[in-house]
Amino acid sequence: MPQLYSDYHKIFSKIKLLEGLEKEIVKRFQNQYGINEVKTIVKKHIEKYGDYIVYKSVEEITSSNINTWLEKKMKSTKKRYTSILKELLRKYKVNGILLARLVHEYHGFNYGRKLKNKEKISSAYDIFIIMSNYIFEDSSCNNSFKITKKEKDLLGYIQYKGDYFKYWHNTEISYNIIYDFKRTWIEGFVNGLNPSFKYQVSLENVGDKDVYYHRIFKK
Repeated sequence: MPQLYSDYHKIFSKIKLLEGLEKEIVKRFQNQYGINEVKTIVKKHIEKYGDYIVYKSVEEITSSNINTWLEKKMKSTKKRYTSILKELLRKYKVNGILLARLVHEYHGFNYGRKLKNKEKISSAYDIFIIMSNYIFEDSSCNNSFKITKKEKDLLGYIQYKGDYFKYWHNTEISYNIIYDFKRTWIEGFVNGLNPSFKYQVSLENVGDKDVYYHRIFKK
């Protein structure tokens, strides 16, 4: 069965994933609209929020307070990703949204496929554990996710809408767009990880509170 990463390794893996996604977005937009035009946008936000991390593993970090360093880097990475994305979408409008959605799906699928041979997957819960190590929300322990149904071929979990909005608060992009891109990325990730399973999410009301109800199930 896959194992949850330690907090340090989990945050580090999320940072590296989000950086990789950002780089893929930049590359695809450069291919579509020109290197210099997109490079100017990216350079501005790197100068504001910081460059990509050079460490290949959390063990290489030399800071005396690794937890603080990781949390700060996660916040700046999230801000840079959303700021670059917002400017690209504002400039290229509908075509930019369509391209960004394709990139999220492509990146999620390839990331899942990369992990496919490293992890032994026999249940929906296994997929949830792997996803929890990488999903770019709730940077440490995924406390905002509450499992409501657990079977071998079906796992259901909820996330309160307020927790979701809190995580993406003060970023540079609409909640709805981030939600759509995140859903697309996870769908691709689960398909790449194990094409026998599928991911779905819907907005529902539980106990007078709006929640996102997520399901991982066998096709």
